[in-house]
Amino acid sequence: MVYPALIAAAAVLGTFATRPLGLVADLEGWLYRLLVGFGLCAVLAIGLGSYSLSLAATALYLIAALGLLWELRGARTRTRAAAGGETPSRAPLRLFDYACLAAIAGSLLLALISALAPVTSRDASVAHLALPAAYAREGRMIVLPGNVYSGYPHLLYSLYAIAYASAGEQAVTLLNWTFAALACLAVYVLGKRIEGPRCGLAAAALLATAPVFMDQAGEVAIDLGFTALTTASLAALVAWFEGARHGHAASDSSPLLQPSPQPSPSGRGSSVLPGRGFAPLVLSAALAGSACGVRHTGFLVCLLLGVGVLAGSRGARLRATALFSGIAVLAALPWLLRSALTVGNPVFPLLPSLFPTQGIEHVDLMALGGHESVRAAGGTGLVAFLRFPWDIIMRPHLYDGWTKSPGSVVLALGVPGLILGGRRARTLGAFSVAGGVFLFFIQRCARCLLPFFTPMMVVAAVMTNRAQWMRKGVAALLVFAFAYGLALHAVAIHVKIPVFLGGQTREAHLRDRIERYPVFEYANKYLDDGAIILTPDPRVYYLNGPTFQNHGAMLDLARLETERQLDWLRARGIRYVLIPWAFLDESDTLRSALVPMFRQWRADTARFRLIREFVLPRAALGSGEDRVDLLEFVDGA
Repeated sequence: MVYPALIAAAAVLGTFATRPLGLVADLEGWLYRLLVGFGLCAVLAIGLGSYSLSLAATALYLIAALGLLWELRGARTRTRAAAGGETPSRAPLRLFDYACLAAIAGSLLLALISALAPVTSRDASVAHLALPAAYAREGRMIVLPGNVYSGYPHLLYSLYAIAYASAGEQAVTLLNWTFAALACLAVYVLGKRIEGPRCGLAAAALLATAPVFMDQAGEVAIDLGFTALTTASLAALVAWFEGARHGHAASDSSPLLQPSPQPSPSGRGSSVLPGRGFAPLVLSAALAGSACGVRHTGFLVCLLLGVGVLAGSRGARLRATALFSGIAVLAALPWLLRSALTVGNPVFPLLPSLFPTQGIEHVDLMALGGHESVRAAGGTGLVAFLRFPWDIIMRPHLYDGWTKSPGSVVLALGVPGLILGGRRARTLGAFSVAGGVFLFFIQRCARCLLPFFTPMMVVAAVMTNRAQWMRKGVAALLVFAFAYGLALHAVAIHVKIPVFLGGQTREAHLRDRIERYPVFEYANKYLDDGAIILTPDPRVYYLNGPTFQNHGAMLDLARLETERQLDWLRARGIRYVLIPWAFLDESDTLRSALVPMFRQWRADTARFRLIREFVLPRAALGSGEDRVDLLEFVDGA
């Protein structure tokens, strides 16, 4: 029940919050309502959930119930009012449009099958599902020194925590799947505003059939929710610029939306935000600020959109920029305050030298060229910089793998789209390039770049309406890309079909898919549930008890003398130590710092009792042994 209740509560809060804006009741209007509503649900969840997750869930259930009663009360009146109205005419769909719809529907169906199977992705088992599960054990959302993600922005984590505490894993996967559908809708809306419905459908289908979409939509992640917010914010900003071009300047005296002229026959820029004034700008800023509650990249999105407002405004440019900046800060404020109050750093884990962190050790993510993805991909030289657009799309194995690729069509049609697509396409391209340049120096992973890939998908889709002589060729290329992407999706999830249909148990499926899962099973069966396990293995979701897996803290621990290390373990209540030797061997940093410490502990049989030594197949490499030691820290004096 919690999954539909969360959606209903988001619809209720979003409807009431955006009522002054006068959003119409079509797909774009409901996209904005739901995203604003989810943001408000998250603020409520983090406020009440910091004391009790059950209290926060009860409040959201109550909001959903009251909204349902209000809907039933007003349904008859709205039905009578609608009976005399006219249905707006829409351009008929063509064969290519149906192909786009089929690709989107097919991808979402495959993702739903994956979402209804057990979670196996690394990101989910490390953070996106592991943290909500830890909160559910605690009964509230608190800072967990052993889990660095408990200090990160919490807009989605708070919703996932409510869902997990109330209904378990599947409620979270369905909620993430909903954000995947909203991301497709946001890309459609942006494409429709740039070049019309066909462009929107093609762009949404490009996203839905990209490898990164299936990787994120069928598990538990935060990137598609983040992409939905940022892309919708960009679409609302385009709507505001449209209003200015139609003669409703940003200096209009009314800050509320009012009826606007009829849409053009082509359907481009159809009036989903029918009005004048600053209201679309306010909506864009609110969504961009909310994105800061999901990923730190949201600050970059706010900055780039703010620069766009300043550069593109016609009259009252300072007023418009100040309004956008103020609303964005207000929307981000709950998440900045949460981090400031809990760990002492409003932008944790960024800028640790400016905001000393309390309670959680972490590495500095803002160091230029310091992230492992930057070092592993050839540094920050000129050659690497010039190759970056090609490498991140066509050679993703250098970064976070083929499953995170946005698809080669982004490059194949994106470049011609920049040349032939006009000023709007080049503006979207500038937004994407600016984001890519920044992340080239900070952190290179395709999923972090996804909000900057989606505008380029729109730019690529612009080619469906350009150059009459090549439209059929472009359509054929896109249909082939959709079919190829769906085929890859089907291959990716085929291993989940048996467990989805009930022919394989959850445990057997996880045993086949998760490294060291037999160790987790043993620990869950024989160790004390309430005792804390220290382990550098980040996939702690599969351990039922509390864990400490903060690598930053362990690196600091390894620098201490032995007696101080023991005092550190006692102070944090560590009872067990799980040492995955093969995992440590895969990282130069962890191998050089932690292996000597763990070897010393392993040899100290007076203080560390060997419970069991596991020798498992090394699944990641297809050969070799994966040795795991499970120790008990017996010196509590």
